[in-house]
Amino acid sequence: MESAGTQRGVIEAAANVAANDAIGDANAAAQNAFENRKQWFQLAESLGANVPGVQQILDGVSDDALQDMFVGDAPKPNAPTPVTMGTSDALQHSIAQELLNNHIGDASAFEKYGLIDPATGQLKPLDAPEVNSTHFSSAFTNYFEGIDPSVKFGIEDYEDRYRDALPKPPAEPGK
Repeated sequence: MESAGTQRGVIEAAANVAANDAIGDANAAAQNAFENRKQWFQLAESLGANVPGVQQILDGVSDDALQDMFVGDAPKPNAPTPVTMGTSDALQHSIAQELLNNHIGDASAFEKYGLIDPATGQLKPLDAPEVNSTHFSSAFTNYFEGIDPSVKFGIEDYEDRYRDALPKPPAEPGK
């Protein structure tokens, strides 16, 4: 379980790095396009000044208005996204369901909160509208401790390793 938690953390951190690289690339491309439009505008403006009749048009319109019209505003860069830490609820759900399928443990921890679908005898999905995540957490804890406390400790080790594998945010100055 510890290795699985570390692996999940490393995978999520790497995916976040890749996503932030893509954001950085898009920001750089937008800035590059803006700079190119500015250069082309400046070239067109200087060439146009040498064409009879164009200079009078250019003199009649402010440089800022022309630049706004043909170049536009500088791009606003998108901020990178921080890594968000998930939960182990889906893992616990899968483990509990497999144990229940094999008649291991007391399902009353889930029945108490109405977390078992009476039609299927399976745990309700975590994202079901009638499911309260606090009730699921309590039921998971009671269920796993009722089987063997080491099961819950294994899940806690998974969560610890997952959290430890994620990058730490930079410290705030003065703290």
